[in-house]
Amino acid sequence: MLIEGKELSITPAGFADVFALKRALAVALKRDGIKLDLSGISIDTDNPMASEVGDIGGILDSILEVATDPAVQKWLFKCCERVIYGEDKVNQDFFEEPDNRQYYYPIMIEVVKVNLSPFFLKLNSLFSGLPEMIKNTQK
Repeated sequence: MLIEGKELSITPAGFADVFALKRALAVALKRDGIKLDLSGISIDTDNPMASEVGDIGGILDSILEVATDPAVQKWLFKCCERVIYGEDKVNQDFFEEPDNRQYYYPIMIEVVKVNLSPFFLKLNSLFSGLPEMIKNTQK
């Protein structure tokens, strides 16, 4: 993946580290939750580009609460031990450079995706018959 012309190379972390990251994210999400305020959203079905999103501050607050959780940060950086951006290793020292801080969220989101998505790849097939099962139980 390229971020501003530089290659972001992510090799998945070991199972124990990834599972610890998954657990830290789950704990933080359960504790802090994701707060969605849909009252400011207006969707124009004739012209979706004219739709109004409203205030997304609540969503950003939720993401920041989870992302700044000490356990989440610890395991994110542990999972970054095999991450290279351009020619630089991605670690806390990388973000000491103020110019690199703009890449924190884009890089960390990719680290989470690469490391956690394998856990969810087969969930779709596990639940594919669920709508039909629910429909049959309601008859």
